[in-house]
Amino acid sequence: MPVADPTAVMGRRIGAYVLDAVIGAALLVAVLVPLFSSKLDTTTFSSDTAASDYCSQVNDDTFSEFESSGRTTRNELPPDSSFCANIGNKAYVIRGEEANSLVGQMYLWSFISGSLNTIVLQGLTGATVGKFLFGLRTVKEDGSAAGFGKVILRQLVGVVDGFCCGVVGLAVAFNSSGHRRIGDMAASTYVVDKAAMGAPIQVPGSTPTAYAPAAAWGQTPTAWGAPASPANPDPDGPTWDPARNAYIQYDREVGEWVQWDDHQKAWRPIDQ
Repeated sequence: MPVADPTAVMGRRIGAYVLDAVIGAALLVAVLVPLFSSKLDTTTFSSDTAASDYCSQVNDDTFSEFESSGRTTRNELPPDSSFCANIGNKAYVIRGEEANSLVGQMYLWSFISGSLNTIVLQGLTGATVGKFLFGLRTVKEDGSAAGFGKVILRQLVGVVDGFCCGVVGLAVAFNSSGHRRIGDMAASTYVVDKAAMGAPIQVPGSTPTAYAPAAAWGQTPTAWGAPASPANPDPDGPTWDPARNAYIQYDREVGEWVQWDDHQKAWRPIDQ
């Protein structure tokens, strides 16, 4: 029996998103801490105040260079764009070029870890790490895994969903049919309970999608049409039959009506 509304999983979607963000941050910290430590210079001062003043000057770029005898000479303070923080009487400095390099590596590793999770893993399996742990899958309208193309499109257009700290995406998903955010609408995808994967996604109150699960056929069927019948007003593909609480269609290859068995994930002869 199909899930009443397989897309009614907003609470778990939020949990999965937060978990993915935490995992991404943890991986980023694990990579950047050794890099950060390797670029850090430590200077000990006579007092906490002296160390604090030093860092204030570095962060304000006040004394990065000065003129002397007609030429520019760097003094004891680092050049522009440096970063300094003090703990007690010790000042910890990352100098300009190294600070810029660290920022670049931070963005690079953030992109790599995010892409591996949201594009590679989700494209292959239909789920990020967070979605796996919360029992969710990102699928196409026919219930199959979204795949790389749709996942990439979903993420690119999904930038709009991130506006206002994600409020746009949340508002759209909570109020749209099938709980789709803008990225899902553009890519024609749904986020559903994992039990709903493999069968056409049917959202209460919306027109059922006329797709047959590819895994059930194993190959493209030679004919999708069906004879005119009150039980099947749509001759172009599977149709939801409320009386049987299942998708049905006429299979011309075997010459009989079949219905989708959600437990076995396969088509079988129709119940009479």
